[in-house]
Amino acid sequence: MGPSRTYFSRAGRSFFGIMYSLSLLTEKLSPPDHIQMVAQGYAVWLTWSKDLPGSVPETLQSFGGFDVAVSGQQSLWLFVSQDFMGACAQLYKWYASSELMAHVRVFPVKLNFGPDMRFNLSVEERIQNLAVEYPRDFEIWVHARVKDGISPIPGIKLEQPAATFLPEEMYWCYFRATQQVRFTPKLSWIFIIRPEFSGDPLQGARDWEKQQEVLQELGSRMGFKTHRGGKDLLLVEVEGIRQLKNWCLELLVVFSGMKAGRHLSCYLIGVENPGINPADGIPERLLPEWKQVEPDQLYLPLKNILQLGRSLQVLPDSMPPRDRKITDLCRAALGPSYQEEIQARLDVSMPQGLVQGKSGPCFYCGLKIHAEVDCPTRQLFHIEYVLEQMALLDLQDINSGLESLEQEIRSSTPWQTLLQGSSPSRLVMRTILGINYPAQHRTLRLMRRSRGRDWPQGLKQLSDAEDDHNWGIIENLRMKQTGLARNSLKKLCLSQARDFRPRTMFGFLSLEENDHKAARAYWEEAGRLGYTPLQQSYHLYLRARLAEISNDFSRAYTLYQEAQKTSPGMQEARYRQGVCLVKAGDVEQALSIFLEICNERPEIFNQILVDPELAYGHQHLMSSLYSTWQQRKKKAQTSGTTLQKLARKAQAWFPEEHPRHDQFQSRIQGLQKLAGRDNYVAFVRLVDGVGSLQKDLEIAISNEVHEVKKDFAHIAQRLREINAEAGLIPLNSIAAAKIFRLGSEVRAMLKEVQSLDINAPEGYRLARAELTMAAEHISRMQKRLKSLELFRDASLFLYFMTRSFFWILLAVLLAGTFLVGAGTYAGLRREVDWAFSVLEQREAMLQVGIMLMAILSLALAAIRTTISFERLKAKYYKNKKE
Repeated sequence: MGPSRTYFSRAGRSFFGIMYSLSLLTEKLSPPDHIQMVAQGYAVWLTWSKDLPGSVPETLQSFGGFDVAVSGQQSLWLFVSQDFMGACAQLYKWYASSELMAHVRVFPVKLNFGPDMRFNLSVEERIQNLAVEYPRDFEIWVHARVKDGISPIPGIKLEQPAATFLPEEMYWCYFRATQQVRFTPKLSWIFIIRPEFSGDPLQGARDWEKQQEVLQELGSRMGFKTHRGGKDLLLVEVEGIRQLKNWCLELLVVFSGMKAGRHLSCYLIGVENPGINPADGIPERLLPEWKQVEPDQLYLPLKNILQLGRSLQVLPDSMPPRDRKITDLCRAALGPSYQEEIQARLDVSMPQGLVQGKSGPCFYCGLKIHAEVDCPTRQLFHIEYVLEQMALLDLQDINSGLESLEQEIRSSTPWQTLLQGSSPSRLVMRTILGINYPAQHRTLRLMRRSRGRDWPQGLKQLSDAEDDHNWGIIENLRMKQTGLARNSLKKLCLSQARDFRPRTMFGFLSLEENDHKAARAYWEEAGRLGYTPLQQSYHLYLRARLAEISNDFSRAYTLYQEAQKTSPGMQEARYRQGVCLVKAGDVEQALSIFLEICNERPEIFNQILVDPELAYGHQHLMSSLYSTWQQRKKKAQTSGTTLQKLARKAQAWFPEEHPRHDQFQSRIQGLQKLAGRDNYVAFVRLVDGVGSLQKDLEIAISNEVHEVKKDFAHIAQRLREINAEAGLIPLNSIAAAKIFRLGSEVRAMLKEVQSLDINAPEGYRLARAELTMAAEHISRMQKRLKSLELFRDASLFLYFMTRSFFWILLAVLLAGTFLVGAGTYAGLRREVDWAFSVLEQREAMLQVGIMLMAILSLALAAIRTTISFERLKAKYYKNKKE
């Protein structure tokens, strides 16, 4: 697929094909009337030939870039610091060996600002006239002056190419980044909020206390840390450009009076964090001149306002009259797209009570509020797929469930209570505890009994629990009787040297004794002893999880990758790869993994919403997943409208008396329940279900129309056959009068059906009713015809037998007369006594002979007619028809 628009350089079309021109992007920027400020920056010119993954612009934005021009399949991004190197490094790591065809050029620029803060770019002429070819692979080129003006960064190399087809190759370096080094954005801000007291000091103090509570609750809901810096300062830590945008929009909406929560006027100042801990206080050098700022107005460095895009805009009169710099504080106001930005995120907040705690992340569940030995998952014995129940909750219920759960945890509600019930908070709790179920005791119990080879089917192919004689060791481990468990496991390791199960349990024992090195060694050995992909991938997963809670995310990612490669069905390992990327700061790359999983298993979307281990990138994910949510929601709304039409269509085609009525109505009612849910899973299942229903309904209607046509042809054929059969009935005008009358009614019904449009439900129903009645008439005609056929066959049999009888009788009489006469004549010539007796008693002999010959003839006629009746009948019908 080529670019949507074709651009040509000043030199025209390249020998290699289509060219992209940089000047077509820079000319889109409106020049200022006169220049009041000049800033140094770096431009990233991006061109691509196929679909551009959404993670590319997301990555550029997360490192502080902002797009200034887009045209077709090329865009121009600006950076005001060398953070672009980290963005390019991330892109290189992800896409250098992929199928993405994109070309990235980085070069220095000057930003020329006017009084209204509009700016254009000052670009070196040889770069301004630059044109590049249609990308055939992925590559990044950095201008030599950029290389000379930045500090070296470990893991990044800028190499001078030996030979290249690019113009003026001596000015460009090829960009390379190592896969071993992590590149994460380090953008961080401290917001300083100070009240403006006016009027009664006591009332002002009370209002400020309320205001702090509102802001602290808002910050906690969005995942930000808040600190009280003295009597009249509130400090908020914000990390990440997207989180900065969300926080700024919330502040402006609250303090502009567009949203409830403002109790008094406050000064709102955001400064870049130079590396201090706000909990220790804030230096005086970061505080502004309070007399130069206005209350209820948001002040940010100019470069940050530019980075936030169209959601914020700079108020020009806030700029100092001279000595202006791009890092100076400027007054920011809501931009033209603020409403979209405010709404463009999922309204699910991760409470701090679920992500904070005194312990490290639990190996079993990831929460920090308990150690492994106290994890409630140790008391769970069955794998419960709670995500199916989560699919029935609305987004608002999920958010309220998280908030209620935090309150219950803070109030020390017993775990036994938290794991029971079907309220949103209980479902959320069970979902959280089930996210990492492969690393929990309940899966260990299944692995000991598994007879399968593949994940997850092997967890269902189990041996009898009574066959496991070492079941008590797991119970000792669960009940914290580590001494008994250790002694038993030592004996098992000696007696069962080739069995992985004692080593696996030893690994869990070492884990709970906080000996991670020993746990890793035991699981490595158990993995080598495992002989099925299920067993090997299971132990790879355990080792990966151990590396993950030790913050070795790169190692954990690799092990999870190996686990999934060993067992392709282990989607849990794929999910944890995304979690590791989020913890490492690569939220954009993790997002692509999560979306891929959600395409296969949409219920995982709800798991992402409530996973406390994604707290670092939760707000980022809520914003990034919003577009996917909205797309699915729009499709679901369209499908909801379609469902209403299908419901009416199904009712019209398949009324209550139809055999398929219940089948379609049950499916429609199930989909109608999904149509009322504000849940991603409901959206996906509604769209898929409506599509499937529509397809099945069309097939069913097509089959019904075909059946009508088939029944019509069958009834018409049977009518012709019955009429033909009835025409052969003797005295048919009297005997078959009822058949002929019913046949006339059937012909009228068939004629009525022919006049109907059976492709319309009304015509179909009338046709089906007419054909049903016609079929009943045909059935009655067939019954009547059967009784008449018996009379007809009996008559024909009698006719054929009578005809045969007379011919046989004639033949027998002639033969008998000849034989008796000839014999009597011969006897008289020889003067035999019996001949004279016959002659004397000829009258009596004649009577007896005729009677015997008649009986014989009748018997012969009956036998002959029986044998040849079917042939004679067929011949008779044939002659009759002719």
